This record gives sequence, C-alpha cells and structure tokens, in this order.
Amino acid sequence: MELRLQCLTYDERATILPSIADAVDRAGGWILDRRTIAAHALELRIEVQVRALVDVYAALVSSGVELTREAHLLMTERCVCRHYQSSRLSMSSVLCIQLEVAFLADLPLEGNWMQWVSKSVATA
Repeated sequence: MELRLQCLTYDERATILPSIADAVDRAGGWILDRRTIAAHALELRIEVQVRALVDVYAALVSSGVELTREAHLLMTERCVCRHYQSSRLSMSSVLCIQLEVAFLADLPLEGNWMQWVSKSVATA
C-alpha cells in the first residue's frame, strides 16, 4: 500500500529537510528517495512499518511541515484502521509514503501555489 501526502512549509530547504529526516528516523521509518518535482517542491519516498505509522504521523507534524487537510484525513484513517487489524503479519508489513513538500518561501507571489495544488489534486 502507498499513501500520497502533500504538505507545505515556510521554512528553507536546508532547515526542514534535516528536520523531516530526523523525525522519520526517530519514528522508525526510512527515506528511500528524494527528488525535485518543481522549483518550489520536492518529493520524499518514505517506508515505515504499519505498527509505527502513528509515530511517523506525529513526527511529520512535529517536524515543521503543515500537512494538507487530505493528508491529515488519510493518515488518520490509516492510523485508526490499524487498530482493527488482528493479523500480526499486517502490523509488520511495510507502508510506502510519498510525501510532496512545497516550499512557500520559494514561490513567487502571483499565485503559483494554487497552480501547484490544482495540478497535484488533478493527478491524485
């Protein structure tokens, strides 16, 4: 299973990326890949065991990024659903999270943020 999440931040890349990496690492996840998807956005591919999903969710929130409403809903749904899974196998399975981070400080003021959101929603 893969979750596609979007978030935004006013922090600089040099500040937020180590914060996200440290938060994911402390929560028991690992970052597989990082790629630039636009001048103001990048994508991180994160893997985590399902049993640590709540910890990764809390770590992302505490790292300084603002998850979108849809991202909060997806994470909440997955965290609640895991409580009802009885199989030990499903709790030790690995979940892939595709996290898109938009850097608002890098955006010009003429509305490119709305274009990024519209494009991202259309591809989801």
